[in-house]
Amino acid sequence: MADEIERKFLIEELPEDLDYSIGQIIHQGYFTDEDASPELRVRSKGENYYLTAKSRGTAVLRDEGEIEITQEQYEILWPFTEGKRLEKIRYNYPVGNYIFEIDIYQGVLEPLKTVDIEFPSLQDCEEFSPPDFLGKEISGNPVYKNIRLSLHGLPDFL
Repeated sequence: MADEIERKFLIEELPEDLDYSIGQIIHQGYFTDEDASPELRVRSKGENYYLTAKSRGTAVLRDEGEIEITQEQYEILWPFTEGKRLEKIRYNYPVGNYIFEIDIYQGVLEPLKTVDIEFPSLQDCEEFSPPDFLGKEISGNPVYKNIRLSLHGLPDFL
């Protein structure tokens, strides 16, 4: 297990210089409901496949364990996520010392766009000053957790 130190923001306008040719389609499905700990998911990201467990943690810090699995294993597990799935396109966008993971949600979750930023330490996380193009911070807001979005769709206020 490793610590995942991350902040999450809404984004309304994408950066003008975002390279749309490098996005990766992510299919993500959950085995557990939103109250479970650990949260268990399976994911395809391009040609790679993963099984991940995440603890509840805090707004910015969670334990995460992830293993790469084969496509065959993914295809065996995927049917168990029926009704708990989402699709998004991820773009890695460098800003200073960080890589912003810009997620553009597809299907029923359109037009949601978010940015995840991972940090090497809690101090870096706390000292981070978001650039102007980022919107409201949603770190720790359960309404925007991917598992909740996969179960309930977009919140009414979006």
